[in-house]
Amino acid sequence: MQYLIADEGISFSTDSAIIFDKFERFRLREEKEDCIKLEMDSLAEFKEKYEHLTAHQCELLLSMQIFAKKVVCKNKLLMHAVTVIVDNYGYILAGKPGAGKSTMALQWLDHFGSRSYILNDDRTVVGIKDLQMAGWMTPWSKVSCGDPFKAYTIKGIAFISKSKDYNACIMNSAEAQNRIMDDYPVEYRNTAGKAAENFLGIIPAIKVRSNIVDLDVEKMYRMMKE
Repeated sequence: MQYLIADEGISFSTDSAIIFDKFERFRLREEKEDCIKLEMDSLAEFKEKYEHLTAHQCELLLSMQIFAKKVVCKNKLLMHAVTVIVDNYGYILAGKPGAGKSTMALQWLDHFGSRSYILNDDRTVVGIKDLQMAGWMTPWSKVSCGDPFKAYTIKGIAFISKSKDYNACIMNSAEAQNRIMDDYPVEYRNTAGKAAENFLGIIPAIKVRSNIVDLDVEKMYRMMKE
């Protein structure tokens, strides 16, 4: 089967009905000649390494890792982040597992109501399109809403961490770049860093330390929007 993810043609086959369903809405109706192949030759070894995961979880995780390594060479990044859409523009909430991204995203939805929805709740592809930073849906999130083929303009990115007190401030590009590079294996860090440098020159990055209770969504939104 062929799919279109983040404007990239993807060739990927699976026997898992669960994974097939997750990829189905990204399926191309007409095949392309030039596609990225997600070759799953190492799946058996991967399953042995991650024996605590189910077979379809292993396959989904491996396909995601292969995709991330393929598209970073095309100046696109697969980020561990939630993307919230507000008034048709995207705002990225990035952070390590347990940082509070999902809880914060729900606070954004509560604040903006019908003006907002979650594009991806876990994995977002970002890159530059038409001189703007863009974000796309992916099949690797548990919750995804929106148009799977649309490039959403991203207005800003927030790097989240837990804290006893709430604080939000502008983050310098070098620190943001390093945060993004940390999600990639050593052999891909420099490539990811160059891709990150490109879009961090277009959008603002902020650093948010949050205890959730005192979160000022409107302040975050304005800092990222402007």
